[in-house]
Amino acid sequence: WGGTKAQSHSLLVVGTEQRQYANATRDSLAPLPNQDLSPAISLDMINASLAESMWRESNVTGDPSSNKAIPLSDCSVWPAAGMELKDGWLRSTTKRKPDVKQQLINSTDLQRVSRTSCFEESQKCFASATSDGTVAISHCLEEGSWGITDENNQIMLFQQCIGLGTIESGNERYLACCLRGGTIYLVPVAEGNNPRKDIVMYATPVDSADCGAVRYIQNFAAGLTQVKSWQEDDDSSSMKYAAMIGWSGGKIDVYELNAEETRENLLLDILAERGTLSKFVKMLMNMDKRHNQLESSTLWKQAWDECTKANEVESVVNRIRNPNDDTFEGTRLLILSLMNGT
Repeated sequence: WGGTKAQSHSLLVVGTEQRQYANATRDSLAPLPNQDLSPAISLDMINASLAESMWRESNVTGDPSSNKAIPLSDCSVWPAAGMELKDGWLRSTTKRKPDVKQQLINSTDLQRVSRTSCFEESQKCFASATSDGTVAISHCLEEGSWGITDENNQIMLFQQCIGLGTIESGNERYLACCLRGGTIYLVPVAEGNNPRKDIVMYATPVDSADCGAVRYIQNFAAGLTQVKSWQEDDDSSSMKYAAMIGWSGGKIDVYELNAEETRENLLLDILAERGTLSKFVKMLMNMDKRHNQLESSTLWKQAWDECTKANEVESVVNRIRNPNDDTFEGTRLLILSLMNGT
């Protein structure tokens, strides 16, 4: 759970767990055993100020032994219309054939749970992750409601997110999500008219000493950390985005997260270091204009036109690696599409 404050009330974010009803029937309103519910069911918002007021009114005697419990369902705050969490998955129905993936999930008797994390500096923003892979960033609204204010603030990962971490630096806010296998996603918070940024994915390196053994994350945390210089005569320090991963056996790895370092940039850097980019640019420069690739593909033709107008191969490579330079945009797109098999 996590807390957040609005103008005149305190809100409590609660991640709930799906209950299983062994005796439920199809005529009952209760969910059937192992039936997945919407991710919205796993998240609740409680008006803590209202709950406190109700508790004080029902316990006026001051005797702790006579304290009465209050129904928190009466203090729930509904999301604003059109800003609810949306289902990013298909429910099982009797009209479709049994889903193999759903059968596997059911056999493990998994329950839908929701993890939550609140942004500390921004008291009106919080994140949640449910067991179906849904990750959402919600905002508290001035009128006392809450919801997802931008469609880019809800994504669906291919596995359950086992840990969340919030990162805030100035006007920039990010949500770090970690999967069980160690894949980390750095998700920018979409707010106002700020330009949309890409989600950055990190794959934690595998230790060669593991001999192919499958490792699973036990704990995850992310945030800002102050890092001192490695040089002994330098006392300066800088703030870094960092992620901490806990493995079995008490091992902890710390990784720096760079919001500007996208997967495409990393891929181009690796190809440049191996000399693959230089060889590819040379091939385009020396390609005959009647080549069948140039006649059948407009992207190949655009990349050929760009490279044949250049003089130096290394200059082309450096400009391809620069994400802010669109002079060789066609060449960059061609290389990435070939690497991704598209």
